[in-house]
Amino acid sequence: MGLKSILIIQFMKKGIKYFVGVLIILGGLGVLTQKQFLPFLFLISLGSVILPPISDKLKQQYPIWEKKSVRYLAYFSLFVLYGVFVESISECVKPIALSPEKNVINYIKNNPQDVHMKNIAYLIETGKLFGDYNASLDFPEQNNRIYEQKDASEGFRRFMFRPQIDFQKAKEYLNEYKDYGYLKDYQVVFEVDSLGTIFNIKSVIKYEDTPFVGYNNENVPNIDSFINSKLVEKQKNKVEKKKQEAIAEKEYKKMMKDVVAEISANKLFTQYQYNEIRADELYKGKTIVVTGVISDIGNDILYDSYVTLKTNDIIGSVQCYLDKSIVSKLSKGYRITVKGECRGLLMNVLMNDCSLIE
Repeated sequence: MGLKSILIIQFMKKGIKYFVGVLIILGGLGVLTQKQFLPFLFLISLGSVILPPISDKLKQQYPIWEKKSVRYLAYFSLFVLYGVFVESISECVKPIALSPEKNVINYIKNNPQDVHMKNIAYLIETGKLFGDYNASLDFPEQNNRIYEQKDASEGFRRFMFRPQIDFQKAKEYLNEYKDYGYLKDYQVVFEVDSLGTIFNIKSVIKYEDTPFVGYNNENVPNIDSFINSKLVEKQKNKVEKKKQEAIAEKEYKKMMKDVVAEISANKLFTQYQYNEIRADELYKGKTIVVTGVISDIGNDILYDSYVTLKTNDIIGSVQCYLDKSIVSKLSKGYRITVKGECRGLLMNVLMNDCSLIE
């Protein structure tokens, strides 16, 4: 074989090694995008030692690398390690198939727009207005709310979701439905195939005067037809009123936190008349709440706005300083309650930094 032929063969071998090495390195980079770090390292190492410049350098530093058997064993080992780790990682990240019951639970939790779920949600929310608290849609897996109907023989499995609504108590806000009577039970049926996929859902309703009646998506009754809407609206207003009263009470308690006394204007002034020293000990420099009828409105010499609250004294009163925007909306004869800092007696009992309590 001539020299030229030998050079061509060597060039082709190097070219193949470059091609294979670069291809493997690119494959390693692809593996890295899948966040598989160890397989990436093995592929990068394999591709690198195949590249002629790196292989030649290894031959210079490690004479054993000159042997083809050693190099091929190293290639084979790196490739096997790559394969082992890729398979292990694939097994780890393989999605776990959910059981049919889990699929039903997930459907109930994640499909509030489903017509059957909307009916259940409406019944539950209405029940809450009347004190029947029910967590069936939040925790369908608890309290045996989901059970399998064992006698299903059609080649699929049937799971029943019973939200355990207290329909006896619900009579308070339900209407009788057509000639069927009041609702007595409401369940949702999930039909699941052999792969665990839900392929059919229907509402199953029991009325007082009928056995269970099944309804598919297209004919499930509108839940409004079961509900006494006027009574429910009245109850909503009642609940909202209580809620607002609770908020107001909470705000009132917060506002009254630093108050040392609640007192009428007449009683406050009388205590100062009888014993100014004792009254100062009780009230001066402290926050108090005073109630009385406005006898006068005006500005002092510094143009600070005030109202005076009537007492039984001919001259003396309780003088309360308020923001002009508040004073401008008041009139003589109004009965008001103010919160402010008592500054003691100076002809009148003075109250600074006052705010109006509604």
